[in-house]
Amino acid sequence: MRRMLLGVVALVMVATVPCVASAQRLQIHTGALAGTGVSIGMGNADSVTRRSPTSVVAHVFFANSERAWLRYGVTLRAEVESKVTFGFSPQVAVGRSWRWLSYGAVAGVPLIIAPKSLYGIEVGLYASFDVIEWLSVLVQGFGQFYLLGNDLPEDSFLVMVQLYAGVEIHF
Repeated sequence: MRRMLLGVVALVMVATVPCVASAQRLQIHTGALAGTGVSIGMGNADSVTRRSPTSVVAHVFFANSERAWLRYGVTLRAEVESKVTFGFSPQVAVGRSWRWLSYGAVAGVPLIIAPKSLYGIEVGLYASFDVIEWLSVLVQGFGQFYLLGNDLPEDSFLVMVQLYAGVEIHF
C-alpha cells in the first residue's frame, strides 16, 4: 500500500511539473546586415577621423511572446575591409511594434577578439519593416565606444558611428 501511495504521489509530481504555458512561445529573430560609418580615434590631444571599414553582421535574438518588447541576443561581427577582424557582442534590445513597423533601442558590449583586441560599449537604434510575416528589412544605427584593448594606443579611445542595413527572419 505504501509503495502504491508513493507511486501515485510521484506520478502526480511528474504530471504537474511546471512548463511553459501553451499560450507562451519562444520568438527567435535572426539577421544578416552589412554597413560602414565613421571612426574617430582620440588620444594625446590628437584626433583622427576616417571611414570605418565595411562590416558584416549576423545576429540572433530571443524573446518570450508575452514580453516581445524585450529581446536578448548575440551579434557576430567581422570587418572585411583592409585588415579582417572578428568579434561578438552580447546585447539586449527593447522595442515596440506597430502594424508593419518595429523600432527600438539596443545596448551591448562589443568584444573584438582577432587579430587584436578591442573592448567597449555600444548603444543603438533600429527599425524593421515587415515584408511578409516572417521576413523584415532591418536598419540599425550604432555608436560604439572602445576604451580597452591592445589595438589602441596608450591613453586613447576609439568612437565608431555605424549604419547597417540587411534582413531579419522571424521564427
